[in-house]
Amino acid sequence: MTKKRPDIPQEIVDKSMVLCKRKCFWCEKEEATEMHHIDENSQNNNENNLCACCSNCHKKFHTIVPFARNITENELKMRRDNFYYQQSHPTISILKETDTFQKIIIKVEPIKNGKR
Repeated sequence: MTKKRPDIPQEIVDKSMVLCKRKCFWCEKEEATEMHHIDENSQNNNENNLCACCSNCHKKFHTIVPFARNITENELKMRRDNFYYQQSHPTISILKETDTFQKIIIKVEPIKNGKR
């Protein structure tokens, strides 16, 4: 007889979804629709062991490639914590976009009198 997988408490799911603003912490593009157990123990529903992610990234976390540098628990936690921090401090995101925008402007600056 197999153990029934315990449901993740809704309070923890809600907190994770708010912290990530419903965005996948890994790809930062897709909507977070799933909860990943970082230690891959579905019985461990401690909020420090969970992260909200999209289904594509969730599959990556469960894929082990022989002879490759696979994603570690520590890497998952660090990326999750960093992403949550960025989501709670929007100026960081704005600065990132501003830096990119300035680089683009510099690269497309018009040539004047045949000189840059």
